[in-house]
Amino acid sequence: MKKISVRLWVRMLLLIGITLGLLWIFQVIMLERYYLYSHTGKIKQEGVALAKVFYEGMSELQLEEAAEEFNMKYNAGIEIFSMDGERVFVYSIMPMMMGRSMYRQEVFMEAAEGKAVAGQVKHNRFNSNILLVGIPIGEMPEVKGVMIITAPLAAIKETKEIIKEQLIIITFILVMISLLISYYFSKVFTKPILKINEAAAKMAEGNLSVKVDVESSDELGMLSDTINNLSVQLQKIEQLRKDLIANVSHEFRTPLSLIKGYAETIRDVTGDMKEKRNSQLNIILEETDRLKSLVHDTLNLSQIQSESFQPDMIPFDISATVNSIMGRFAHMSEEKGITLDRQGDKGSIVVLGDESRIEQVLYNFVN
Repeated sequence: MKKISVRLWVRMLLLIGITLGLLWIFQVIMLERYYLYSHTGKIKQEGVALAKVFYEGMSELQLEEAAEEFNMKYNAGIEIFSMDGERVFVYSIMPMMMGRSMYRQEVFMEAAEGKAVAGQVKHNRFNSNILLVGIPIGEMPEVKGVMIITAPLAAIKETKEIIKEQLIIITFILVMISLLISYYFSKVFTKPILKINEAAAKMAEGNLSVKVDVESSDELGMLSDTINNLSVQLQKIEQLRKDLIANVSHEFRTPLSLIKGYAETIRDVTGDMKEKRNSQLNIILEETDRLKSLVHDTLNLSQIQSESFQPDMIPFDISATVNSIMGRFAHMSEEKGITLDRQGDKGSIVVLGDESRIEQVLYNFVN
């Protein structure tokens, strides 16, 4: 079974790997496409505006200044052709493409039909990609010429290679750092979990005094407090169990001693004395009922301990209860040489209370 620290470490590395992968995709693979899309859109937009101004009657000097500004901004050359293919204006600081390539002619023909088009072609001398943008001068059916904008794309390739080299270094550094950091955090995160697990295992083995030492205010800290509170509650329950066993043993011992004592007396002494025998048998029956009541209370201990327990409050003669208890201990008191005497009013005294439980209290007190 894999440790949670290992699983967490692997998942953190997977997350970092996905992040680095997306970084490579957008910075290397998608960079050129995005650049071409953005660069072409801007050149086409400003080229259309320049062609419109030229169509409306721009002077040659103004066209020269606009072409120079355009060139400074996009490093692009501008050529203007008449409808018959004659070049009437050119501005460029880079070597122009020689001749009329097939693609260049296609750009010219499409632009002459009133469409602004863009595409790439390789330079016939420098073996580099060139962006060609064809823009009609005027609108159909009054197109008076074609403006062709030529912009080198070598810069983006160089930038892409530089970024790729940097990303290789950055990726290596990030992988090393992420390995260490993810390992450290996986250990830090799982350490309190291991402590809690160790404490739970000790509690399962019977060590209920164990404490979890996790100082944090997050969910793990809350779980630690819950385990510690559980430990306290289990200790209370364990103590209650011990007390219950001790109390049950004590509660059962006296009735059993009385039953045994009276049974032996009936067997050895009063077997033929009907009145004494019946009295002693009645005591045996009473003690038997008392044992039955104790067993019942023991089985219903959870109810007695709960806040929902309500005593059975009824009026009863407590004087008769005292007399009954003294009668039960008569045989034991004779054997022990102890005299039981009741003082005060011996008449009926009616009180309100739980008769069986008050009787049990007095019984334990006398015993």
